[in-house]
Amino acid sequence: LFRTGQWNLARECMEYNLKKWREMGIKTIVTHCAGCYRTFYKDYPKWSGDTKDFEILHLSQYIKKLMDEGKLKIKGKVENVRVTYQDPCHLGRHCGVFDPPREVLKAIYPDFVEMYPTREHAFCCGAAGGMKAYNNKLAVKMGTGQIEKGRATKAEILVTTCPFCLENLRDANDSLGRPFKEVVDLASVCEKAMG
Repeated sequence: LFRTGQWNLARECMEYNLKKWREMGIKTIVTHCAGCYRTFYKDYPKWSGDTKDFEILHLSQYIKKLMDEGKLKIKGKVENVRVTYQDPCHLGRHCGVFDPPREVLKAIYPDFVEMYPTREHAFCCGAAGGMKAYNNKLAVKMGTGQIEKGRATKAEILVTTCPFCLENLRDANDSLGRPFKEVVDLASVCEKAMG
């Protein structure tokens, strides 16, 4: 709602969420979506002026935290499979979360390779800011550029941490005849790795 300029509805939704979270005694919020993370982490403090009583974590940060605490155990590394990672705009460039997804992937896949440009210079997959809903054809075309950059790494699997990136990159991968064997979310990778 913030991203598409629906300010009044966005503020109403934010105020409702903050009120409910406080009533429920919520201290930590974990979000799977990079856009939701950005909204809770950056937009809510900007628009409400007060979210210091909540810890906001993206799922990649939470998974890394659980791994560090020994609460999430990987059954074994996946050998002989090359993997690369797409930085979602809202998680990476907007919020500076680059390392947790990579550290989780490296713990599972020893043959992790970066696609370029990467991190704060990574290109958008094409789905952000309502683009996929507004102009799906253009969004997929932008996604094919990321698929081609990823394939230059000779990786078999492309991983992302955003459901919008995931959907658009899958569509782009399909439109190019599936050069990646899989386009998957980090949570799915972890689920498999846990057995």
